Amino acid sequence: MIDQENVCFNDLAKIYEDKKFKTNNTATVCLLVHRETGRKMIVSSSHLHWNPKLEYVRMAQAHYLLFKISKFAEKYSQGAEKDIPVILGGDFNSHPDSGVLDIILGQKEETNNDLSPRSQ
Repeated sequence: MIDQENVCFNDLAKIYEDKKFKTNNTATVCLLVHRETGRKMIVSSSHLHWNPKLEYVRMAQAHYLLFKISKFAEKYSQGAEKDIPVILGGDFNSHPDSGVLDIILGQKEETNNDLSPRSQ
């Protein structure tokens, strides 16, 4: 492991000024380098909020995590390694047809609510 960053989803409570986003859920983002080839890879593990009535919170968490992974990747993307592969796993507390997985899979960029981190 070369570098790692912890993502605290409680940051969203400040961004949205809403205490429902304070869930104590986290994620970790790591940069790994293959010993033989020197090729880089980003691996992230996450645990999103559980409450089925607060899917918008999980959607914001998913969007925020992708934002943080993107910013993390920018630090190490250069030259031939412009596109570093990413493996994202975790407990998303979501059904296969949920908006959360649509965001993670890149099938949904926006929702009715602005999910972009405002103060980043």
